[in-house]
Amino acid sequence: GNKYFNMIVLGLKEQLIYVRAMLFRQFLMVTIMIIFVNLWSVVYQGQTEINGHSYNQVIWYLLITEAFFMSRAPVAYKIADEIKNGTFAYTSSRPYSYALYHFFVSLGDSSFKLLTNFIVGAVLVMLLGIKLNISFLAILCFFLVMLIGYIIDYCLQFMIGTFSFIQEEISGYVFIYEKLLFIFGGIIFPLSILSNHVEQLFFLMPFVYVIGFPAQLLTQGLSELNILYLGLQLLYLMIFIISAKACYTSLRKKTMMNGG
Repeated sequence: GNKYFNMIVLGLKEQLIYVRAMLFRQFLMVTIMIIFVNLWSVVYQGQTEINGHSYNQVIWYLLITEAFFMSRAPVAYKIADEIKNGTFAYTSSRPYSYALYHFFVSLGDSSFKLLTNFIVGAVLVMLLGIKLNISFLAILCFFLVMLIGYIIDYCLQFMIGTFSFIQEEISGYVFIYEKLLFIFGGIIFPLSILSNHVEQLFFLMPFVYVIGFPAQLLTQGLSELNILYLGLQLLYLMIFIISAKACYTSLRKKTMMNGG
């Protein structure tokens, strides 16, 4: 309803307040993309494609994954802080879903950062003459699978945040999860650039469906294999939604039974 829309606006307003942080993030985005452009130009020196990927496809793929990763809201830390400082007791008793509250606030937060990151990065790579032809259907599918990937990422962060019911410090879990996203999620390089057997092994894991798969779908277009991966992404979506709800419910009951 209207209250959840207002939560998205709340997350958006939080980002508009910190102008210096936004400018620094754009500077960091430009720096990272310049590094990637120069690094992969050396990798592609003397060849036009690597395992069916052109240089332009790889740069735009990395632009999408980096823009997404840098725009992620620290949901796990926010939930952990609320649990540890006691404000969880107030926020969870309000007339709305606690999980949906953090989801929509983080959606407004992340959407603004993602849009600005992508625009700055896209302008940079196009000024460098790196262009990519993308079909309208691929763009529509990209937004769909990116939203699904965002929900998967949110569920994983939500579960890590609820670990604060039984663990005082969750930074180790967040660190491990983010490194799994970097390596097995295809953030620092396209997984499909690897051999077919290695790619299929990585695509059996859930991490690639956060952003690696959406970026691949946009840069490579629709194919029978990508449709199969979409089915796996939807399966992981259902698994993590159910897991996040079950984890939150069980841990919250345990904490209240202990008087916490």
